[in-house]
Amino acid sequence: MLLLQQGKWLDGWQEYEWRWQASGGPRQRPTALPAWQGESLDGRTLLVWGEQGVGDEIMFASCVPDAAMLAEHCIFECSPRLEKLFARSLPGVRVVAARADAKRTATDVDAQADVQIAAGSLPRFLRGSLTAFPRRERFLAADAERQQHWQARLAELGPGLKVGPPGEVEARDPTVGNARSTSSRCAV
Repeated sequence: MLLLQQGKWLDGWQEYEWRWQASGGPRQRPTALPAWQGESLDGRTLLVWGEQGVGDEIMFASCVPDAAMLAEHCIFECSPRLEKLFARSLPGVRVVAARADAKRTATDVDAQADVQIAAGSLPRFLRGSLTAFPRRERFLAADAERQQHWQARLAELGPGLKVGPPGEVEARDPTVGNARSTSSRCAV
C-alpha cells in the first residue's frame, strides 16, 4: 500500500497481489478458467469477481467499465447486496450476484467466460499511472425512486443538520470468508 501512496502505481499494484498470501486475507475463487494477465480480450468474455468486502468491491468496481471496453462481453460477479446498484451503474456489463454458499466455488457463469480476474487485480492492468484513472463525475447510479423518496423525506424535516443511527453493523460478511465488514445493512 505504501508504494501506491507514493504514486508508484505499477510496482504498488504488483505488490498488492501478495494479499492472496496474507493470513486472514481474501481467498482465490476456485475455477478452471485461466486468469486474465492483461492480454487482448478481443472476442472473449471476461469474468470479474469480487473478493473482499463491500467497500473494496465498490472501489474496484470503478475499473470494471474499462475492463468491459476491452472485452467482447464482461460478467461481474458481486456481493448480492450490490447487484442492483452495479446493474444500474455498469451498462453493458452482465452483473450477477454471488451466492453465499458458492462464493468460492465455480458457478454457471464460469461456463460463459473465457478468462477471469479478481476485481482487486484489475488495477494492475488498468491503473498503471495517475493519468490512467478516468475523470468521471460518478460511476455509481442511485435508484431514482429511492432518491426521490429520501429527498422528500429530508425536505419534510426542514432545514438544519439531520443525524440518525448508523444502522445494524455486520461483524462478518459470509460471502468473503474472514474479511470483516464494517458497512451498515442498507438497500443500495
